Amino acid sequence: MREYPYKALSVASDVREIINTLKKNGFLGYVVGGAVRDLLLSIPVSDWDLATDATPGQLIKIFPKVTPTGIRHGTVTVRYVRAQYELTTFRTDGDYAGQRRLERSCLTRNIEEDLRHRDFTINAMAYDPVTNKLIDPFGGQKDLRRKILRGVDDPLSRFMEDGLRPYRAIRFSLTLDLRIEEKTWKAIPLSLEKARATSWERIRDEILKILEATKPSKAFEMMRKTGLLALVIPEVLEGYHKKDSPSGDVYHHLLDTVDAAPPLPILRLACLLHDIGKAELRKHLQTGYESDAHQRVSVQMADVITRRLRLSNHQRRYIHELLKNHDLPLQTKLRGAEVRRFLSRVDPKVLDDLLILSKAHSKASGADAAEARRIDRLREKSKQMLSEDTPLTVSQLAINGETVKRILGIREGAQVGRILGQLMEIVLEEPAKNNPHDLARLVEEIGQS
Repeated sequence: MREYPYKALSVASDVREIINTLKKNGFLGYVVGGAVRDLLLSIPVSDWDLATDATPGQLIKIFPKVTPTGIRHGTVTVRYVRAQYELTTFRTDGDYAGQRRLERSCLTRNIEEDLRHRDFTINAMAYDPVTNKLIDPFGGQKDLRRKILRGVDDPLSRFMEDGLRPYRAIRFSLTLDLRIEEKTWKAIPLSLEKARATSWERIRDEILKILEATKPSKAFEMMRKTGLLALVIPEVLEGYHKKDSPSGDVYHHLLDTVDAAPPLPILRLACLLHDIGKAELRKHLQTGYESDAHQRVSVQMADVITRRLRLSNHQRRYIHELLKNHDLPLQTKLRGAEVRRFLSRVDPKVLDDLLILSKAHSKASGADAAEARRIDRLREKSKQMLSEDTPLTVSQLAINGETVKRILGIREGAQVGRILGQLMEIVLEEPAKNNPHDLARLVEEIGQS
């Protein structure tokens, strides 16, 4: 085992105490994986992964507060003074995701054997904070210095152990600014069948992490070239046209819109999907497409994609609202009635993000500064109207359905709904008419017509 003396790394005191406790009980303990990588890069560690030769049963006896969170995979969670930490028994079988239970044949007391089945050299290091020893059998430090992402030993074998690893390769390349080593890069297209079998929940989480990065378009381009994008969101590829200048096709417009938006993953996912229906419509129309039609198709396609990615109902509704309403009224002379009609169909909770998406779309389309100013003007007018409690929905009308029934002497609900809808249109045009007297008179006029 190659063990190197190393300068003390800034390990959380809880972690140091846990490993010290393991040693006092005759076991080995190390900080492993991404935590070691981030310590070496001086990046704050958000997730402390600890590995030990102790079995879950032994860990339960050693520590007073243990939850068997992943015991079939050899993992328990130790509740310590300030936080919770996952401890996993050394393993020789790299198919962590596929293991149904921890077999005795998977156990080892050799940390190097455990590291051999981790994904990339930069994640295949272990650190003992008690002795300040770093174990780096596959050259992870060197690869970090050279800014290279390389699979451990045989990259294809590592990818075939866990189908999420090709996605992780692209994410690490993007977020850590690493060049994927050639053998590792070529292994990604060869592992697509394994990647295809990965759970959508795990894939979704990788996509959302990519969308938090500075320039997600780089990752989506890598996914396109390796075939991963065709597995995850093939609809995006329908707008791709191979040519010398990518500007003008839907695919690159979607990526540019994502890059132009702030690093909020669900908002950026909406940006990736906002015009996805354009390419679909172009298949059927000879000359262009109607904006309303492409918007409807984009919403329908996005609903399918967000279900596929197992987004929550709240996240799916949020994206649905943004895509449904992203075609804004941006006339040079914007009338109050137009703003009110816009606001009447938009959930106020998504208004700010809707306008952010529109600005990102505008920038990606190469629009001039005047369009950005019109979006800002729409924001100002919208905020003003919302603060003034301007009537925007039927529930805000000064009379209700029961009053309409009494005035006209009717019982039919559908007719009442139509009349209230007509009243709403009138009030959106002239808010001053939203009072019981004017609305009652309008109901009588509508009833006589």
